[in-house]
Amino acid sequence: LGISSKLEKCFKKHVWLKSGGSLVIEPTEALTVIDVNTEKAVQGKRNKEHTFFKLNKEAAVEAARQMRLRNLSGIILIDFIDMEESAHVEELLKLLEQEMEKDRVPAKVIDMTALGLVEITRKKVRKPLYELLGKGKELANCLGQQTAAVVIGSDVEEAVAFSVRYGADKVYVIQGEESVSYTHLTLPTKRIV
Repeated sequence: LGISSKLEKCFKKHVWLKSGGSLVIEPTEALTVIDVNTEKAVQGKRNKEHTFFKLNKEAAVEAARQMRLRNLSGIILIDFIDMEESAHVEELLKLLEQEMEKDRVPAKVIDMTALGLVEITRKKVRKPLYELLGKGKELANCLGQQTAAVVIGSDVEEAVAFSVRYGADKVYVIQGEESVSYTHLTLPTKRIV
């Protein structure tokens, strides 16, 4: 996947997995919750335990990636699909720890709670992407601008062309893969054709 497709996932609550399952990512002021759902992944499968284990492993990899891309920090809880075999739980936690080691921001997998929630802490280095864009949208609304667009990538010409095509007053250009930042372009109200 390219940077555009990865960052597009940053704006969606649902992140679909190749297996047919999904993650639902809910950031709040106190913590972030990531819920793993089976969706279509279990249809027609006989060995549910094996299917849940496979889906949870895929979800662990994607959850770690989403934490990096969205720059989620603080307390993060992941609600994996319940598995009966303790060996599967241990292997899942080891995989998640390995994926979190890829993160440049200090992060730690604490443990799985009695309720089956995996606790993670991730140091806050910058504001999460949803906060940055949320504040930008609030500012655009306060200034009375009717439309704002988000362009993923670093090509300013592409951002301006996108704005002209969709009639946006303001364009947010998101750049970077490991540390996501954004800038905005305020465009003139009269278009030159």
